[in-house]
Amino acid sequence: MRQYVKFIGFRNQENVIELLVNNDMTSYKIFKSRNLDRSWLLGLGLTVGVVTQLFDNVSRFERQLAKKKK
Repeated sequence: MRQYVKFIGFRNQENVIELLVNNDMTSYKIFKSRNLDRSWLLGLGLTVGVVTQLFDNVSRFERQLAKKKK
């Protein structure tokens, strides 16, 4: 999760990481799940901007990981 949050580049990265990990969200892949409700994340105290970026950057992050493997 740390690598994904750093990839997105939030200004309060440590707070976001701590909040996600404390709620057992340890992999970026969870943001691909159709069962994860954005309103639940907002209820944790994340902002709309942070939640949107967490969901919207999964594919871009996976492409970067794939490039690094080559």
